[in-house]
Amino acid sequence: MRDLDWDGGRNLRDLGGLPTPLSPTGATVAGRVARGARRELITTKGWLAAAEWGIRSIVDLRSPAEVGPLDGDASDAPPDVDVVLAPTEDQTHPEFRAACLPILDSPEYWQHNVRILPGHVRGALEAIAR
Repeated sequence: MRDLDWDGGRNLRDLGGLPTPLSPTGATVAGRVARGARRELITTKGWLAAAEWGIRSIVDLRSPAEVGPLDGDASDAPPDVDVVLAPTEDQTHPEFRAACLPILDSPEYWQHNVRILPGHVRGALEAIAR
């Protein structure tokens, strides 16, 4: 099961077990990289579960304006978890806004994001690799 149960967290999954031709085993390694929605939703109990899983760092792909607590949020990452901001978007960029904002939930989005802001996407991938 790839779903992760970190209290308060939404849409959390271990990305291990996904097929890839680049891995010697033919799949991504379990317990290395997880993905999820806003970290600010995770409760103290959830952060304990994340620590048990082995979380050491978070690469936040959101734009700076999207990061931070909102009313009703549980907490942010504990101080022993390194948070790296590596946004894949620049929502002030005119070409990005015209091409990407209308299709944010579409698979078509990424080809435009990579074309318009390749440095942002590369920076995010490098942060994840680190």
